[in-house]
Amino acid sequence: MKKLALILIFSSLVFGGNLTIKALFDDIAKKVEAKKFKSVEQNIYSLSKGYNKDWIVGGIFNPNNEDSIVSSFNLNAVKKLAKNSDKFEPISKSKYKDALIKAFTKKFSDDSKDKRFTKDLKSAKNIYLLVKPRIGSVVVYNDKGEFKLIWWKDMVRLANSLK
Repeated sequence: MKKLALILIFSSLVFGGNLTIKALFDDIAKKVEAKKFKSVEQNIYSLSKGYNKDWIVGGIFNPNNEDSIVSSFNLNAVKKLAKNSDKFEPISKSKYKDALIKAFTKKFSDDSKDKRFTKDLKSAKNIYLLVKPRIGSVVVYNDKGEFKLIWWKDMVRLANSLK
């Protein structure tokens, strides 16, 4: 187990993987600050032929577009999510577990060949969320030791509600 952890840490240093939720949002912020918006797609686990990637990246490209309010983006909000990454909880411990499983199973298809997100969703593991009812939500996935963004809704409002 220690050997695997060392390999993951080394791989992260060499290849830039996101071993924590904080590292995921820090990496997104870094890419946006460098105006490498399209490269944020590398931080997103693809669902429904990239629909969730289009949703998230669309919010980044059009932060002031009225149509993008629910997919809205703000660099300060991403930094605030990184700062508050300890507030994400595993879906297995969330009161929103059943609703999340139902929504993602019904509305999204898993783009990976082995359907690992779908399998983990059904067994309620490796998926973390930050939810504030009637404000917003963010869902991330630990995909083989590297955190990936799955979805956000009203991310700016959610981040603004955090300290």
